Amino acid sequence: MARVLRTPLSAEESFSDDPLRMLRAARFISQLEVAPDPSITAAVTAMADRLTIVSAERVRIEFDRLMTTKRPTFGLWFLVDTGLVDHFLPEMKLMRLEQDPIHRHKDVLTHTLAVVENVQLDPTREFDFRITRLAALYHDIGKPRTRGFKEGKGVTFHHHEVVGARMTRERMKAMKYPNADIEAVSELVAISGRFHTYQMGWTDSAVRRY
Repeated sequence: MARVLRTPLSAEESFSDDPLRMLRAARFISQLEVAPDPSITAAVTAMADRLTIVSAERVRIEFDRLMTTKRPTFGLWFLVDTGLVDHFLPEMKLMRLEQDPIHRHKDVLTHTLAVVENVQLDPTREFDFRITRLAALYHDIGKPRTRGFKEGKGVTFHHHEVVGARMTRERMKAMKYPNADIEAVSELVAISGRFHTYQMGWTDSAVRRY
């Protein structure tokens, strides 16, 4: 990303006037595929807790806009690296601390954001793009809470889909999502493990029986 995102005034002044602009900066980073000016990164890192004075509804709307950009991971990593995400979706930081031996990624968060990025609009298929992106973001949210170790098998995440679905409901309620969105996303999280099992060798008839 050669282009750089800058604020018209100083970053501190811009974000003091409306702290939601910090989250909007993340959206612009993804939408425009630009790098944040160091002054923006520094200001968001220092002022991240100011986001708590913004209503959950405004945060949710801006976050959804980020999640439906073509390259959301640019902005999502910005949220994680600056600590801004800790003030509305703190579970993401916990995923960064967990190793993910199954998918061979550095950690669960790296795997999760790769899945999010892989969900792209496809005019040949009919699906709810925003809901699917959110489900991709939340699909492994239960792994840090269910991480265990079993002799001979190594690291395990038993029932992380069930735990993750419950955590998804709680977080989305806190962010004031409509009930229909909460149910749709949490249901996708709850069944997310079935598709992994299918890829590992389930037959079509076994999927139908499931």
